[in-house]
Amino acid sequence: MFEIIETRRLRQSLRRLGDENREPLVLVHGNGSDSAAMLGLAARLQDDFHLILPDLRGYGHTERKLVEARRGARDWVDDLFALLDALGIESCHLLGWSLGGAVAMAAALQEPRRLLSLVLLAPVSPFGYGGTLDIAGKPNHADFAGSGGGIIGADYAAAVAGGRKGGNIDLVRGIMRHSILGRFGTGARKEDEEELLDSLYRQHCGDQAWPGDSRKSENWPGIAPGDWGPMNAISPKYFNAWPLAELELKPPIMRIQGDSDVIISDASQFDAATLGMLGVIPGWPGLRPQPMVSQMTHLLETYRSRGGLAEDNRLPGCGHAPHIQFPEQCARLVRDFIRSRRCSRGV
Repeated sequence: MFEIIETRRLRQSLRRLGDENREPLVLVHGNGSDSAAMLGLAARLQDDFHLILPDLRGYGHTERKLVEARRGARDWVDDLFALLDALGIESCHLLGWSLGGAVAMAAALQEPRRLLSLVLLAPVSPFGYGGTLDIAGKPNHADFAGSGGGIIGADYAAAVAGGRKGGNIDLVRGIMRHSILGRFGTGARKEDEEELLDSLYRQHCGDQAWPGDSRKSENWPGIAPGDWGPMNAISPKYFNAWPLAELELKPPIMRIQGDSDVIISDASQFDAATLGMLGVIPGWPGLRPQPMVSQMTHLLETYRSRGGLAEDNRLPGCGHAPHIQFPEQCARLVRDFIRSRRCSRGV
């Protein structure tokens, strides 16, 4: 069951598992889900940690407040630290899946001293989602066309907003199966599909909520980021985690990335450039898809070269949800990574 905590910023919904006397580990869900999506992984880690699973602003049972995209991921980060303060937690390990990975990286940029380690599950690129063309995050266009709230198809957005009864559930289910649950690993459950659908339908939808507003652009594909909503907050116009490499205090980082991910990929099937190449979006001017995985690899390599500790794990046959498709393996990687950090600190 979830609970509601009043913080200095909003009424935050969360779930807690494990012994409160153990080290805290915060599990941050991704886009199109809420804390329920992290329960399978949490069940496998609850004997080792005090687990905190928040519903991000804009998702789940958390108070309905808008995400100001011009702040990048900082609305979510400020909410997270306000929640930790309300719980009396000074520092924690932080794990983020997909969009939650952007939150984790932004949190490390803002208050690295509070983070014992970062685990990034299929994370958004350090240069956001969509609209960039090389490993250094160079934008395709000055207005970052091809990223933001407008890249979500209108039919899909309407189907999600319509809910289980009022929307096109077959469309939503089909996209979920293809993009997240297409390949089940050992330990995954068919029940995950219904749980994920329920959490997806708890997104806060609306003109300025999910997926976010957009602007017309003279640049292909004709849309540029607006100022509100989750998808705009992770547009490269507003989100840039490359300064992680410049941190003086560098928390240890581990990435877990599936090699069959169709959402976070160097040829993402949800990238406007990929859809242009396939003829789904007309008028493709020859732009290449954003090299999302390679951009993250470039950051991790640079992080290591500048004195940070960064581990990288690729899971064969795994798509966008390592913690759902390969939960035992994912839990083991997380547990071993954090244990090794404890040893290095002499704990």
